[in-house]
Amino acid sequence: MDNKCGVIFPLPTCVKEFAGNAVAQANENPNDGKSADLVVETILKITDHGLDYLYLHPLDLAQVGLIGKNTVKFGVNTAKKGISIAVKAIIGTLRGEKLKAIAGFIETIIV
Repeated sequence: MDNKCGVIFPLPTCVKEFAGNAVAQANENPNDGKSADLVVETILKITDHGLDYLYLHPLDLAQVGLIGKNTVKFGVNTAKKGISIAVKAIIGTLRGEKLKAIAGFIETIIV
């Protein structure tokens, strides 16, 4: 990406540590299915926290009512399920340099 514009959201320390371990595992054993599983799990953890922060946190700040918040939460959870299926089907099958490329990307976005 040429334009370095992005979104920042907080991640719990446990997710950052998990991501670091998954990246290390993928770089050490890029042809191992367990490495791919860890990368997939990392992506899903980051996605989970990111979507909640981007879509649900603002509703808390605006003090949106329960019905409105639950409506958005339903949509976010539906999106998470779809993302999970796609990530497992595509990234979960990557091995070698392709898996290392995904791990490298994860490493660049975790600050």
